Amino acid sequence: MQFHIENTSSIHKASINLNGLTVIGGENDTGKSTVGKLLFAIVKGISRFEQDLYVGKEQNITRLIENLYFSIRRITKVNEEIRIAFYPPRFLRELKVFSNGFSITLINKELDDLFLAKEYIIYSFDVSKDDQKSLIKKLLLIKEEFLREEDRSETIKKALSQAFFSEFYAEISPKNNSYKSRLYLEESSNKIFEIEIENNSIKRFDLYDEFFFNEVTFIETSIVLQLHDIINSAQTLFDYIDDLSNINYSSNKVSLHLKDLVSKIKTAEYYAPNLFSSNSIIDTISQTIGGEFSFEKEQSDFKYLTQKNDAIRPVNTASGIRSFGVIQLLLKSNILNNRSLLILDEPETHLHPKWQVEYANLIIELVKNDISILVTSHSPYMIQALNTFSKKNDIQGNTSFYLAEKNPETNNSEIVDVSKDLNKLFQKLSEPLQELLWQ
Repeated sequence: MQFHIENTSSIHKASINLNGLTVIGGENDTGKSTVGKLLFAIVKGISRFEQDLYVGKEQNITRLIENLYFSIRRITKVNEEIRIAFYPPRFLRELKVFSNGFSITLINKELDDLFLAKEYIIYSFDVSKDDQKSLIKKLLLIKEEFLREEDRSETIKKALSQAFFSEFYAEISPKNNSYKSRLYLEESSNKIFEIEIENNSIKRFDLYDEFFFNEVTFIETSIVLQLHDIINSAQTLFDYIDDLSNINYSSNKVSLHLKDLVSKIKTAEYYAPNLFSSNSIIDTISQTIGGEFSFEKEQSDFKYLTQKNDAIRPVNTASGIRSFGVIQLLLKSNILNNRSLLILDEPETHLHPKWQVEYANLIIELVKNDISILVTSHSPYMIQALNTFSKKNDIQGNTSFYLAEKNPETNNSEIVDVSKDLNKLFQKLSEPLQELLWQ
């Protein structure tokens, strides 16, 4: 599949393959991380829209049911018959019989009979005609909301807006021109989705077919292991999308991808190896770093257990060890699979060249297990190791390399495919060293 980016943030143009291992190299501030954040926001938005749809609809119906019940309670004495018919949790359970996650699958005479029976009860109240009409109106609003079909495209559009807002702080449109931004995905010439953005707002979203990825994980830093409590307690701008006027910029805010990562690696507490599970990659990481990471629920903290059975807190472990530990925890959490996308933003940070090579080998092992990975990097060691190992493991057909470069005149970046000529990439990354040597 090929992800196309036009005039988005600092990127003028890019067409990027996502068919196994994708590597984007280049200097800082050339749009490498932007690609990862765009993909994270899109996969997260599209994959979670159904949850938003069902949760949002259930919340609306619950609110209407509670409004009806409390209105009844204010004007008449509540007896057992009224509680059975209108008590909110019970009423909600009755409606769920006719639905599957509030996506209607069974609408028939029984639903009409349910609401008709409740109407008769309301008409039996010893209250004024106006009060009866008001209660009947509230009851019919519940039925109307229950039967209302959600606009799938609009729901996904809202979820995408939330994710973009959280990742880019409402600054996704380019600052130096007024052109529309365009994002679209193709698979074998079949268009999967298309997004148009103008003035940092999604103006058009079309989903033509099902998106292959149903989960995404973005790793930016291993410091999450020691700051997980702070990240968990902070909010994301995702939480404010419906009411921008109430944003408190002075309080702690983190990107959605940080909270997402923390929530995933904490599920490693449920890890239980068994005879039928393949733990070879987890074991390889343990041998490389001389130990194993886990999350201890009782202490509410991560732990690094060395091969000598010394338990060490993440804050006292080397950042390079933590980098491998995050992958180890994700594998234990059973998060990575053939329908998930893993984004590694400059993973060489804090890694000695020797361990950059080891980390590259780990990436290739994951790709061999059908996990799609996007790597951004400015390290020749990391990129050369990925190139060497992809050839050694015969997956170069599913490996693509790109060079991200900024045009000094326009200050925009272009990302070009250099898979057939990696010298362009190495030349760009080695320029500073060459300049030093020639001085």
